[in-house]
Amino acid sequence: MTDYDLAVMKLARIEMKYKTYFEGEKLSIMDCVTVVDEDLVDVQVTKEDLPPDIRNKIEIMFWR
Repeated sequence: MTDYDLAVMKLARIEMKYKTYFEGEKLSIMDCVTVVDEDLVDVQVTKEDLPPDIRNKIEIMFWR
């Protein structure tokens, strides 16, 4: 399993935790982020109006 795969799995868990939001907005978490697969995987939130609690969860999870 690659670092990219692990990042996607972690993002999927966040999506499951906030299932109501993502279903209500008809979005996937992958619609809201960009995953750059270099030496270290970098995840950046691209959806500006993502609720602060979800944005913070993502940023904290992938903060270096």
